[in-house]
Amino acid sequence: MKAIAGYLSYQSLDTAPIVASMLQKMTHRGIPAGPFPSEKSKISVSWDGRLDNRAEIETMLFPAADDESLIHEAYLRWGSGLFARLRGDFAAVIRDPSSRRIYLGRDRFGVKPLYYCHNESGFGFASEIEPLLALPGMTRRPNEEMIRQFLHGRIEDAAQTYFEGIRLVPPGHFLTCDLELQKPVEITSYWQPELTHVLHYKDPQEYLDQYAELLKQAVACRIKDAKRPALLFSGGLDSAQIFAAAEHLRIEKKFRPSLNAFMLIDPGLREEEWNTLQAFRQRYHSPIQEIPCDTTRDIMEQSLEPSESPNFDGFPVVPYVLEAIRDAQCDVVLTGFGGNEIFQNYEYGYLQDLLLQFRWQTLARELAKDCHATQDAFMPSLRGLIRESLIEFLPQKGRPKEDPAPLARKRVIRALKHPGLSHGLCHMDERLAHRGLEGRHPFLDSRLVEFMLSVPDALKVRFGYRKMFAQKACESFLPGPLLSQENFTGHFQNFPRYVENPSPKLTDYLSDPQRPVFQWTCHAKIQRLFRYDKKSFWRYNLPLWRLVALDVWLTHHFSDTLKQEVL
Repeated sequence: MKAIAGYLSYQSLDTAPIVASMLQKMTHRGIPAGPFPSEKSKISVSWDGRLDNRAEIETMLFPAADDESLIHEAYLRWGSGLFARLRGDFAAVIRDPSSRRIYLGRDRFGVKPLYYCHNESGFGFASEIEPLLALPGMTRRPNEEMIRQFLHGRIEDAAQTYFEGIRLVPPGHFLTCDLELQKPVEITSYWQPELTHVLHYKDPQEYLDQYAELLKQAVACRIKDAKRPALLFSGGLDSAQIFAAAEHLRIEKKFRPSLNAFMLIDPGLREEEWNTLQAFRQRYHSPIQEIPCDTTRDIMEQSLEPSESPNFDGFPVVPYVLEAIRDAQCDVVLTGFGGNEIFQNYEYGYLQDLLLQFRWQTLARELAKDCHATQDAFMPSLRGLIRESLIEFLPQKGRPKEDPAPLARKRVIRALKHPGLSHGLCHMDERLAHRGLEGRHPFLDSRLVEFMLSVPDALKVRFGYRKMFAQKACESFLPGPLLSQENFTGHFQNFPRYVENPSPKLTDYLSDPQRPVFQWTCHAKIQRLFRYDKKSFWRYNLPLWRLVALDVWLTHHFSDTLKQEVL
């Protein structure tokens, strides 16, 4: 993990002190990612990331001492086309005086953040938002459009941030800026997944074997250079796959370093998750550190802390879990980000494809299997499927024309390219970076994603629903029985239920009409909603806690500004 920062001025300013000040605000990210600005006559590279296909690029070029040197040579060979050839997690800045351009690029899914601002004073970029707020011409103001989207639970733009005037380079894109700032910046997409390519193997087992091998490669690539890697282990299927792959590599392949799992133990833990924990210990003697949950406070309350953006994710990570990982001298943290986007979306998309193809008999059989796996009622599920499928099928004004690929694959891509995932990754990166940790996500390995998109849709659900394809593929090294069903009574079943009454913090926030958040929403309506739902599981739902998370963010960043506006 490194810190990227740079600044171009419209005026004849010495930008070196400005950049030094920007980097000083990000010392927790480690050493700066290359010098910037460098000698005016030479190409310079600032690189924060890791490559999955380094060996492949070196065969086309030559072995390089480090990633920066390899990216430099790749740019000389392919120009801005190099971004499409890179596989891995990265944020890169390339300054080319000969073409009078600077390029800012991010990886395909937005694992590594890269922010920028462009105003009448100049153009700046950095790995975090805070250094940009101190640049000439910048004023700390909330982005009201993003606040609106946040409150509605629909983040619509991967390039927007919660601060006015600061934007993100979108995942899978690169930005081009003129070094003399004479032309407007350009945003170019360099990656579009192939939705029509389908693999055709004779034996279904070949698909399972290839998935298992790609998962092991994705895990190995993300821990091989770590001093002490850790895993946010929930006991669920996604983190269990990652841990099982790492433990298999450790035992069977003598792969080092080993992965250390950290698991939050709370009274709301599902029985199957506890059984998964015990299965790992029995089979692999796995090092799993149990972290007891603070049962005096709501789990959502425990996740609140000031940050560059309010937490949009419905499954928060409490700070003391990350602090336990930091205190254990870990440097890299693996998560299950991307698992739900890959698996759950193709399962539901496959059912939609059957409906739109009028394959009624197959649809009835497959929907019954899905309902059995999730303990949902058949008819309400069918009505919901019909409603969502009609929305997909009927033309809508303003919707761009899409590739005529099956919905099973298009839903996966939409989920992976959804702005909510990108913002969630940036939020996680910030929380980890401030503790000296770097986040890595095996399910967002582009090779694994592209393989899953090319597997025949019917084969992915051939073994059942609830990610049974992945479970079957990992059966040889995943401890415990395959999980085909569970008593699933609500989306928030995984949240603890030991708080008999609404959280005092939640009550305090929502009862005070002077809270900053009520400048953007109606206090009376929220009070009615809270009184109606305070005795149900809805208090664990996101809308109410989103208000609190937004208020914490507003208070932290704009307390003085908001007070002046009120006065």
